[in-house]
Amino acid sequence: MQRQHTPPTFLKMAADIYSNYYIQTAFGGWSPCIQGNNEYGLRPSPGSVLPNCVGYTVGRFNEKLNEGACTWLGSVAAKDMLALAQSQGLSTGDALHVGGVICWDSAEDGHCCIIERIIDDNNIAVSESGWNIQALPIVREYTMTRTGGTWDYGSGYTYQGIIYPPRNLDGLPAWLLASLYRRIY
Repeated sequence: MQRQHTPPTFLKMAADIYSNYYIQTAFGGWSPCIQGNNEYGLRPSPGSVLPNCVGYTVGRFNEKLNEGACTWLGSVAAKDMLALAQSQGLSTGDALHVGGVICWDSAEDGHCCIIERIIDDNNIAVSESGWNIQALPIVREYTMTRTGGTWDYGSGYTYQGIIYPPRNLDGLPAWLLASLYRRIY
């Protein structure tokens, strides 16, 4: 009997992974990222950028903004994403923001993920994919806890910062929302 995976409903993962945000431009999608790793046979379709943290993050960041294309961020190593965002004029910092991208450096390519919900100052729900995922789901959501004053991803990873979206769904600039959040909580 095959196990069924039921993704969290607010992420709509089963539908989203086939959207143009997660398909390479050469295959009719909007993503500039490389094809996801298929070493374990988990790539959903030819041209899919999943599983891969950068492919997922670029797609989800633009999807949350309802861009209709992958306008922001791009196909770089995760450890270089913060610098790319800054070169595109995006703000970065350490304040939490829904839709923001958390970036880590490592000896290899680093890692990145999306902030889906802010639970409190020290707990957030994030979604991510990863190059070395070996089993379903290829996109996952979990709660991350701030430890030692930083967002720790594990041994060998160094927290770099958070990339803020250029705007929020309500039209307010991300830097203003981050400032308001700090005053409310």
